[in-house]
Amino acid sequence: MALVKSRIPVTRALVRSNDTQARAFVIERIMCARELDFTEVYSRYRRSEYIFSNAQPRLCAFADEGLIELSHDRLKVTERGRYLLRLIASAFDAHLQEDEQRFSQAI
Repeated sequence: MALVKSRIPVTRALVRSNDTQARAFVIERIMCARELDFTEVYSRYRRSEYIFSNAQPRLCAFADEGLIELSHDRLKVTERGRYLLRLIASAFDAHLQEDEQRFSQAI
């Protein structure tokens, strides 16, 4: 009926904030490419400092364990960390609290 009237048949839409889009991009890059260029995130979304400052404590712990290589402009998942991609990416998930378990455990 809506298409007959030349209208899009949508009654509700999900609008993602710039912060949510940036976090989705970061998580996708970690999960798919196993690396992340912080300058690319900043140039696309202008939000990297906020996102990365919240994740910094967990990222430092992952780096100490040898799961990632962390520099001032890049995050790279090591061979050892590739089995824990989901856990590493979760550091950037704003909806997942640090002590909250909503799905399966990583280990």
